Amino acid sequence: MMCTVLVHAQQLGDYMEIGGVPGFIFYLDESGEHGLVMSFYKMDEKDAKKLAKKNNLAEEKVLRLAPPEKEKIKVKSKEMDAYREDLANILTDDGKYNRTAIADYCNKNNLDLSIFKGQDFAAFLGDGWFIPGDNELEKFARFYVGGLGESHPFSAKEVLSRSKEVTPDPLVQDIVMRMAFNGIRSSSLKDPKWGFRALIRYIQPGLKMKEHLEIVDKIKMTKFTYGSVETAKLINGIKTCAVHEF
Repeated sequence: MMCTVLVHAQQLGDYMEIGGVPGFIFYLDESGEHGLVMSFYKMDEKDAKKLAKKNNLAEEKVLRLAPPEKEKIKVKSKEMDAYREDLANILTDDGKYNRTAIADYCNKNNLDLSIFKGQDFAAFLGDGWFIPGDNELEKFARFYVGGLGESHPFSAKEVLSRSKEVTPDPLVQDIVMRMAFNGIRSSSLKDPKWGFRALIRYIQPGLKMKEHLEIVDKIKMTKFTYGSVETAKLINGIKTCAVHEF
């Protein structure tokens, strides 16, 4: 598939289409001419049509974010554990490398790409698209809040309002805010027990309950300590997005 790039401008936060897929620039190299675009997140058909209508976008473009519903493939827990064990020794922080590595692993073992969350979405978008690894998600976090971890704390209110500072485009503002607030799936896998990682709005317990963006494993995503009590915290709505170089 040939990918065409539609550039309205070339600044961080600018809207950009690649191969008709809507996205935005979140990283530029030193030349300012090349960088990374992140697609808008995966949607169902209903949500995609609502987004198109609300923002006066061509429906066929937004529907690129809504792959056809597929019947879920059931994989036994022990089998999935074995797959993750293998991939933990293969995958890196580089999303583009991981895209090829996972596809090769599936071909070698006669597996459907969809059993690894997000990978079939990147394939649906076309050549060159890949699920971001930790490297790309760190770049997104630096684009959005200036960094990762406790050194860049943000309150929930600040996480929500920050989008207006990183882009003047109202559509992109809404999209990146939802990504930062809900989290973005990674293709990096550090601990096979917990599976693929994610960039999330992580709560740092304390008097002010500060929050920041951090790339974490599932175990850290689902638990936090408040005082001396460890409390389960369900993180819902992690977004599946893809990245493309330009």
